[in-house]
Amino acid sequence: MVGIGAMVMAGWIVRSLTLATIVPGAKAMVFNSAVAFVVMGGAFYGLTKGALRRVTVAGVFIGLIGFVTGLQYLLGRDFGIDEIFVRQRLNVDLSGPGRMAPNTAVSWVACGIALVLLSSRKRLWSRTIVLLASVIIAISFLALCGYLTGLRNAYGWGRYSGMAFPACLGFLAAGSSMLWLVLHRRSDAAVKAHGSWPFFSVAGSLIFVVGTISMASSYYQSESNAWVYHTYDVRETLGLLMVDLTSSSGPDRRQYFGKGGADPLGEFEAAARKAVADVDRVAMLTSDNPVQMEAVEKLRQEVRAQLEHLRGDLAEQIRRPVSYERRVEQVAGDVQAAEATRLEIEKMMAEEQRLLKGRIATVEHSARQTRGVIAMAGVLSVVLFWMAILRSRRSERDQALAEGKEHESQQRLELALESGRLGPGTWTG
Repeated sequence: MVGIGAMVMAGWIVRSLTLATIVPGAKAMVFNSAVAFVVMGGAFYGLTKGALRRVTVAGVFIGLIGFVTGLQYLLGRDFGIDEIFVRQRLNVDLSGPGRMAPNTAVSWVACGIALVLLSSRKRLWSRTIVLLASVIIAISFLALCGYLTGLRNAYGWGRYSGMAFPACLGFLAAGSSMLWLVLHRRSDAAVKAHGSWPFFSVAGSLIFVVGTISMASSYYQSESNAWVYHTYDVRETLGLLMVDLTSSSGPDRRQYFGKGGADPLGEFEAAARKAVADVDRVAMLTSDNPVQMEAVEKLRQEVRAQLEHLRGDLAEQIRRPVSYERRVEQVAGDVQAAEATRLEIEKMMAEEQRLLKGRIATVEHSARQTRGVIAMAGVLSVVLFWMAILRSRRSERDQALAEGKEHESQQRLELALESGRLGPGTWTG
């Protein structure tokens, strides 16, 4: 832990992103967390030397760092604690300048409380320390699984920055050390904790965190699915636009051949209004995409030009019959205007198809990542539960064996006392 903290501190001082992340592409550990890891490493050394007061001070220090950082997230304020030691000099993705991730802050609060309880040396806190250590292990293990599988929701909560990879390793070591210290205490409470309780605690914490991650992933996938359906809506609206533009040319043809209803201009205006409404709906649906917004403006101009061309042709035919040569010119103009509109629609369709493929791939990738994290954590939870059951059965067997030996010793003692009361003469006589 001291080594991890010192390495990251050096990375911030010399502005080396490699030292601050350890693994390329991972989140960088902030300077506050690095200082806390150095302090926590010193606290564990103090526990081995009996410097309990220093351990208490260290626990309060790192617990306050996590607590104040968590308050900043809850209240949406900046208390100036994030850059209290050094200003952010690295170009890294953080929730704020020098601010640790929310799950890192929670882990520091748990570490601080556990260290304070370890320094108290009271037997009644053993189970509480085991529970806190289990939470620390569960959070850091899930974050590590997130890095291994690429699932961001496992190491990052919500839209905030995620736990750094070095922090995952440090918290795993810290939680394991706390469990080891509790399980090797020579006290009645520790003897009880030697049973299945630590394994059940870690497994239960993992299941809880996996459930939370699964809910977050489900929410993220729901948002991704909504974007997929959004893309389908855009494609469907573009298809309706093509249909309405085709319908707007119908009254023009019927007027030339003398077929259809008595109000071709009214029919044309109704179809034209539908086409304009389709363009407006496409503009609303693509308002989040700058590329498509620019394409919509071009499409709007082409649709207006095509409708004006059709409107002029229809008005001319209503005023007087047109010749065959004039009709050929009108049709050629209609085809040219329709071709320009069709090209713009096809460009937008191609862009939506590209977005659709990417969004579907994102949904599938997120689903695979979620399944991978759940599988890894699930296997570990099952193993821990089996270890807990085996440990419990072993404790029961040991207890039964001890009771049997105690009963046998009691019987021997009673037999010896009975022999003493009878005396030697009774045996010879």
